Amino acid sequence: MNDRVARNTDFVRTLMAATRTAAVTLPLVIGILNAPRSQGQTPEPRPEFEVASVKLGVAGQQQFLGVRSGTFRADNISLRFLIRVAYGVRSFNVSGGPAWIDSEAYVITAKPRVIREGAKASTLPEMYLMLEVLLEDRFKLKVHRETRELPVYELTVAKGGPKMQQSKCIPGPPPPQENRPPGLLGGVNGPNRTENGVGTEMPSLLTFLANLTRREVIDKTGLTGRFDLHLEWTPDEALAAPPDPLRSDDSTKPAPSTSAAGPSIFTALQEQLGLKLESTKGPAEVLVIDHVEKPSEN
Repeated sequence: MNDRVARNTDFVRTLMAATRTAAVTLPLVIGILNAPRSQGQTPEPRPEFEVASVKLGVAGQQQFLGVRSGTFRADNISLRFLIRVAYGVRSFNVSGGPAWIDSEAYVITAKPRVIREGAKASTLPEMYLMLEVLLEDRFKLKVHRETRELPVYELTVAKGGPKMQQSKCIPGPPPPQENRPPGLLGGVNGPNRTENGVGTEMPSLLTFLANLTRREVIDKTGLTGRFDLHLEWTPDEALAAPPDPLRSDDSTKPAPSTSAAGPSIFTALQEQLGLKLESTKGPAEVLVIDHVEKPSEN
């Protein structure tokens, strides 16, 4: 496990924020997401769940993903998202597979092997490794990784400079209830979506934009520190469909929103934050699904 690197927890929250149009409550209790294991090393035996139940859930119903009382739980989660969690990649970088990996949801309850007295309980990253084994066993999942030259966005400072305010928020113990902790918080304003940041660092903003635009976003702003920000835009229906990162995409300009309710995310970034997304191409890792089957319930 020490060869996996912890990823920002905002990754999951902002990923699901991009699909808030379904108005699904998502209390995701999900901790660290991990990068792929390094190559060229002798693989260690992977930890496995001792017992696991896999059942068909209900898409669009309340979701949960995390650990409760030492048990791994996934409630009404799509297989694509489970794959993304297990293998440490973004959902839009999971390529291939039948339509049901997005349309069907699953309920998984799994317990790690009984540990000896005094030993530490399995961590969430360890359970994600166990989830890999479970998916390969129960869904007959076979995957491989590729690095492809794909459409990406570069985030730059727009003409006129950044409009975000340097934050006075100081990271530390949880603040009083009336104050918000550092980070991004999504919301809804009529047909528009909002994202409010207090003490937000650039990596969190990059993660949010990557999950929303379904492309990797490279920071070219040179901005450091923490910022307070407010962003409001109209969702683009073209971004709602599950993407295939291996498809041909020669676009050089972001498509504007077709709704008159408000600005697209691209326009909102420029007008409200003084930042700009520029389309280009760059290397990105893709997890390709070679084979998968529906599991038998138990």
